Amino acid sequence: MRTDLLVTVGELAADQWGLLTTRQAVAHGLTRLHLSRLVERGLLDRVSHGVYAQPVALADPNVDLRAEWLALKPEATAAERLQNAVTTGVVSHASAAGLHDLGSLLSVDLHYTLPRPYRSRKVGVRIHRADLMAEDVLVVAGLPVTTIARTITDLLMSRHDLEHVAQILREAIATRRMTIADLHAAAGRRPDSPHVRPLIRTLLGIAELDEGQVLARALGNPLVQQVASEYAREVSRLQIRALVTTKAHRQGPAAAPEAQRPTVVPPLEHAGVPDLRVLERDLAVLKQVQPSSQPARWSEQITKVATAMARKHLTDLVVHHEPDGRNENAIGTIE
Repeated sequence: MRTDLLVTVGELAADQWGLLTTRQAVAHGLTRLHLSRLVERGLLDRVSHGVYAQPVALADPNVDLRAEWLALKPEATAAERLQNAVTTGVVSHASAAGLHDLGSLLSVDLHYTLPRPYRSRKVGVRIHRADLMAEDVLVVAGLPVTTIARTITDLLMSRHDLEHVAQILREAIATRRMTIADLHAAAGRRPDSPHVRPLIRTLLGIAELDEGQVLARALGNPLVQQVASEYAREVSRLQIRALVTTKAHRQGPAAAPEAQRPTVVPPLEHAGVPDLRVLERDLAVLKQVQPSSQPARWSEQITKVATAMARKHLTDLVVHHEPDGRNENAIGTIE
């Protein structure tokens, strides 16, 4: 075997994860016979129709995904195709979820999206036809792949199990690799957007990422309850001081020391770390949902809870000073 041919094979494979196609090799002076002899000598392995791999490439868990992607347009190099990936084939659907390392979809098929009809000779290669936009594609591990948001919408429209898709969504949100706004934007770029949006609403509910669910969870978080309690006690102390001062004027100097009783505020640092992490995640989600709405929408709800706690706390404490229940004015001033 001529050394120059081996050099050519090495150069072609070097920029393509150790892979090359028959058409690429022929375009650079090799023949099909040369490739067959390299296979016989163990210097190449045939991994798909018209695609060869250097032995070291076989250790790559994505070798089949890469090989079939090259086979979609075998005359072009990987570098050439990445310049305009949306027109030459993009990893999508379950294969995209796997490349993003999200969820637990078990699919033995390899999924790609192309803007044109294409029939693969290999069993297990699934081609989806769609006109992708540049905003819906990025490069992961050297391969063009649909974004997480576009992948989720693809899986929804392919009628994948919603529990599995919800797992992908939860993981993407938890790791802050995607926002809910991204998901809605990806849906808006699809021609079938009116059909996707209802599925997204259902998916958010299953993933427990619906705005109402997240808000309820955030309000029930022990850390929020502790903050609200602290706020309530501070407000209550001011109101009680005003009440006791008024009472002291009515009953004489002996009652005045009641106003100096200290109010114990629970230390914030005692909040559990898991509670803090869950709250941070939930508040991040709340800031993502309906970004065009009032940004303080969720904080207003938390304030209402704090106010309600203050009113209850004030009622409990003032009763000690006003057995006849004359505390309505003080309660009314909290809000």
